[in-house]
Amino acid sequence: NIPGRTPLCPMDRRKCCGSKVWTLIMMQNQYLTPIAYSFAVSPTGWTDQQLALSWFEKSLEPATWEKAAGETRHLLLDGHSSHFSYELVNKAIESKVEIYAYPPHCTHALQAHDVVCFAKQKRLWNLALDDFEDKNCHGPNKEEFTKLFGETFLQAFTPETIASAFRVTGVYPFNRNAISEELMWPSEPT
Repeated sequence: NIPGRTPLCPMDRRKCCGSKVWTLIMMQNQYLTPIAYSFAVSPTGWTDQQLALSWFEKSLEPATWEKAAGETRHLLLDGHSSHFSYELVNKAIESKVEIYAYPPHCTHALQAHDVVCFAKQKRLWNLALDDFEDKNCHGPNKEEFTKLFGETFLQAFTPETIASAFRVTGVYPFNRNAISEELMWPSEPT
């Protein structure tokens, strides 16, 4: 498994905007000092409303504001309450960002980055981890983890893979038939 959570994904009105927005990597830890704002820690290892707001302000805004040129931006989010707060919604309104939430228990089929990009990264991560452990006879420490994670992330999240993810899930170009009815049955809670 890849430690962390799915990135929140920005889009503009016409297409996947292509802006490089830092992914918020969640790790279960209370004591790790974040190296950059792209890494965050929480006691549970899950995102919360404050971390989502921080990601919005420190990553999404700077990465997409200029490219949007005053146009409305669109943000697709997992519908979990940890991603939404009164402050985040107000900030989005002020910033001309429309937020769309995926239906509960359907992100397994709809969330583009989960369906394509993180699936690819998971395969690459497993190969890189096996290779690392074969060469070093131990698992990676936190510094080595970030290096391996970064390498596999960059290999998986290419412009081509990201565009494919939105196409496969029917987000862009819009295709209501991209997801079969069987896939739209809610996922089972784990």
